[in-house]
Amino acid sequence: MTPRDSLVAAALIAAGVVLGGCTQPYGAANAPQSGVKAAQAVQANGTFSTRVVLTLGTAERLGIQTALVREVMAAVVGESAATAHKVIPMAAVFYDKNGATWTYTNPEPLSYVRQLVSIARIDGDLAVLQSGPAVGTAVVTLGTAELAGIEDGVAGE
Repeated sequence: MTPRDSLVAAALIAAGVVLGGCTQPYGAANAPQSGVKAAQAVQANGTFSTRVVLTLGTAERLGIQTALVREVMAAVVGESAATAHKVIPMAAVFYDKNGATWTYTNPEPLSYVRQLVSIARIDGDLAVLQSGPAVGTAVVTLGTAELAGIEDGVAGE
């Protein structure tokens, strides 16, 4: 055995010892517990509304981010002066297959509800709302497509 072969063998043994201590497969720390779904769409009691419920690990993997509905003073066509309007980031707006505009609210941790919004106008990266969630409501700005897929029953991993 040459000195080079000995070095390669030693490196492989060291790698085997280090990797042998890894007992959890990649992602196992965020995997749902037995019997717990990573994500599910649940019918809200007594309503036609669907709530998407995620595990903490799933929300982290999806990278869900939110922003609050804000109120700003803005002038809208047809108004004589600037008035208070609700705004959300355009990233929080999505369109369904029929062209309706929606956002996902985050009423409680790991729970997301689709809410219809009506947009008066778009101002840069903000949607000025005619109607939608109340000021201070958290809306999803990243992960919307994944939530819609879960709600609509699109198969995932």
